[in-house]
Amino acid sequence: MRTSAKAEGGLPSPEVMGQVWQVPVSHPTQLDAQMIMIGVTQTFPAPGVLSAREQSMAAQANQEQAMAGDRTRMILREAGHAFSDYQESSGKHHVHRAHLQITQHLLDIAEARHASGGSLVDVTRAEVELSRVEADVVTDAALVESARSHLNALLARDPDAALGQPIETEPMVPSWDVPTLLAKAQASRSEFKQALAEREAREYAVKAAEREATWPSFAVGALYFAPTTAMPFHSYGATLSMSMPWLWGALGDKRDAEREFARAASTNVEAARIPVNAEVVTAESRARSAASRLQILRDRTLPASRRSFEVAQAGFESGRIDLMTVIDTRRSVIDVEHEIVMARSDLDHALTDLEAAVGTEIPLKPLKPFDDKQRSGGEHVH
Repeated sequence: MRTSAKAEGGLPSPEVMGQVWQVPVSHPTQLDAQMIMIGVTQTFPAPGVLSAREQSMAAQANQEQAMAGDRTRMILREAGHAFSDYQESSGKHHVHRAHLQITQHLLDIAEARHASGGSLVDVTRAEVELSRVEADVVTDAALVESARSHLNALLARDPDAALGQPIETEPMVPSWDVPTLLAKAQASRSEFKQALAEREAREYAVKAAEREATWPSFAVGALYFAPTTAMPFHSYGATLSMSMPWLWGALGDKRDAEREFARAASTNVEAARIPVNAEVVTAESRARSAASRLQILRDRTLPASRRSFEVAQAGFESGRIDLMTVIDTRRSVIDVEHEIVMARSDLDHALTDLEAAVGTEIPLKPLKPFDDKQRSGGEHVH
């Protein structure tokens, strides 16, 4: 389209013409009887039309470039979600593998006690729990493979290509506040760039149409007359013609139509702002909510559930607490760890959506530890 813009700014091709006048019908091959003329003409559009057309096409090229950028943004967004799924399935797999080791340890203790006269019920209960955890581990492994294949496909790699385990990092939250996010979105999102480029293209199209409807176009010709019987000498001539667009014709209607297109394009610039702003604030709200939930689960709920399990495990090993109590408290730990993995995944998905909504990379900062002031009224955590 940029090459086409250069073509729009060039003059029309010159024309060559030849004329033979008043050849007697009785002697159709007697071409030198009257007048033979050869000439070249060049048309010149109304002043400013060519440059306006070139600039209009260049603006359309900018619009196409913005559309390509939007496709890139969506691919990055999908890849980000795929990686979050890969990270979530890997996290769940890690949780269940750790739970498998602890459950195996509880089964070993129950079997040792049964050998010395202990209850067989504890052994069977531990075996049931172990089989359940083994099923979870197998299921999680399949989900990891599925997420790996999806991510490889988005990266244009073989679906079965090797892909390392995701590196565990600190949870992150946006460094920018909402007004900054909205301002960056207006500067980065391709919807705004497309709308601005379309408006610019239409403005130049209006300029060209107004020129064509107001100013005349010209055609200049240089003529050569060959010697003939009637005019036995070499001669030359010139022609000049001019259009009169202000009298009648379609150029006035074309100008009015271009003005309406330009007016609509200006409206589109403002219209593009509404869905983009809504997308940004929605993604930011989701990220903030997920971060708050992750903060509480990580810093308060998980430590409490682990303390409960440690007390129950110590009581079981000393014979003061039954196995089911230990299993129940361990399940509570697993449930909380699962919720943490899912809350982290929700946060990562929300950050992916937020970055896609803003249209540019967002600076992040670590999620700070939970503060008791958040619970007592300094901040509201939902």
